[in-house]
Amino acid sequence: MMGLTKLGLQTVFRPRLQFRAFRASISPIMNQLQHAQLHHLHPLRPTHVPAFDTHSFVTEAQTEAALKPQEAAALMVSVSSVLDSNLLTISQNAITRDEFDKVVYSNNADFNHLRSDISLVEKNDFTILKTEITRLSAEVDRIGLRTAEEFRRIMSGTRLDLHTEKSRVRDHQNDQAIHLKEADAKIESELASLKTLLDGVHWELFKTLFPLFSAAFALIFSKASVPLMIAHLNSSPCYSSLCWPYMRVSSGDIGRGWSDALRRTNDLPTSPICHGNPKGSVLTPAIRGGQPVTISYILTVSHGGNCSFLFQRSGSTTWDFLGSDPTCGERGLGSYTTPYWDSFAVTLPQGSYSGILRFAYNARLTGEVFDGCADILVSPGGSNSYPSDSCKRLDTNQRPQYTNYNTPCVEKASTCIANRSVLQRCYQQQWYPVDCPSGTECTILGQDRAACR
Repeated sequence: MMGLTKLGLQTVFRPRLQFRAFRASISPIMNQLQHAQLHHLHPLRPTHVPAFDTHSFVTEAQTEAALKPQEAAALMVSVSSVLDSNLLTISQNAITRDEFDKVVYSNNADFNHLRSDISLVEKNDFTILKTEITRLSAEVDRIGLRTAEEFRRIMSGTRLDLHTEKSRVRDHQNDQAIHLKEADAKIESELASLKTLLDGVHWELFKTLFPLFSAAFALIFSKASVPLMIAHLNSSPCYSSLCWPYMRVSSGDIGRGWSDALRRTNDLPTSPICHGNPKGSVLTPAIRGGQPVTISYILTVSHGGNCSFLFQRSGSTTWDFLGSDPTCGERGLGSYTTPYWDSFAVTLPQGSYSGILRFAYNARLTGEVFDGCADILVSPGGSNSYPSDSCKRLDTNQRPQYTNYNTPCVEKASTCIANRSVLQRCYQQQWYPVDCPSGTECTILGQDRAACR
């Protein structure tokens, strides 16, 4: 009952208890009515009607019982007196049929009224109970909906917190990866510089100890052996250069056999950057960042060395290390008679910016350093494809970028080079060749007009 009271069911069962008390209070009246109905089903006839035939009684008493007339009459009087007394008592307690019908009608009316009251009370109780059940069901549904909404809210908040934390951890990991790459690049750059320094020390030791060994072996070998070896090392042709992206070259250098672009230096960190050549118009097609791009270069070497690739953004003073190939010189050994073409893949950061790509070859034993620079653009819409014959053009003196042919030209004019694979454009009174896409060739359309088709 305590549980039902807490659920609000006390008002549901209070009418039921009141009905039971009402029925207990009318039970004596009902019993009296039933008793009167059982005892007065047959009302008596009026008292003036004879109860029996006295003459026939006396006659039969004389005949059957052989009584004398006086005895039969006395017996008849006694029986009649007893019957009259009993009939009088019964008539005093009996009612008439009209009264009986009224009592029965009244009782039926009372029963019908009582039945209606009982039905009404039961209907009201059922309605109240149904209403309370409906209310409780709606309350339970509302609580369920509120609980589900709260659960969804908690789940959404938790999921959002997890995603936020995951993004924070991912960003932190990316930052750590960038720092690690920068540290690795710096370490590799320092190692490359240290290696170059050690190679120089080795060469100095070699140059210092070589005369001693030469004097020692002079007794065994002929005196011409050592001079021939030194002459071979010092006279072996050696150079390296970028093929693509196109390297900065000074005006008129193509006519001198690329002497400025291919000359060597002795100290990469302190040598003039890009041989002192100024920045020119960037005609190399834009490169897409975030994806590997192939850097092609050419070597003519007689001894091993290391190839390094660095990048400096416009407006910055620091060089970012992109990678190195410590065996590029070994693969090109002996290429002083036939140029050796090779390539190396690097990945530039995503975005839209410009900068300088620097290629450096550190020769072992001799301490020679060769470097070259290319001005490039990085754009999300760029392409990382490159002309496969870019190194051949260098070898055949068809190197395109920053070449001044010392002939005046009309601004934005265009023409074709003899092999019809390079389109020349006039920029600031100078001709600058541009590669035609693969599968096309330069076509002259008219005076100072040409296009790749």
